[in-house]
Amino acid sequence: MPSSVPIIGIAANVAMTSSDVITGCQTMNELDALESLLTLDEPVSEIDKLCGIELPSTEQVTKEALVMLKEYSSRTEQSFDETIDKLMKYLFSDN
Repeated sequence: MPSSVPIIGIAANVAMTSSDVITGCQTMNELDALESLLTLDEPVSEIDKLCGIELPSTEQVTKEALVMLKEYSSRTEQSFDETIDKLMKYLFSDN
């Protein structure tokens, strides 16, 4: 079904981005641990602020995208209908 193609793309993009964020956070944690071993100090970083955020699941993002797509489709259909009505009135008016 052609209308499902954007949703599949959104899901794939979310999954890849989530994987990149998780990998990045793991790398930052490992670098902080290495730094604390070398300096014998507690690591001072912003990892908890950056990596402590809970990422939405692919399902959550897909559901939200579907809601937004339906709203957009509804508004587009309504706008199209209004435009056709105005055009018909203009074309078939007595003026």
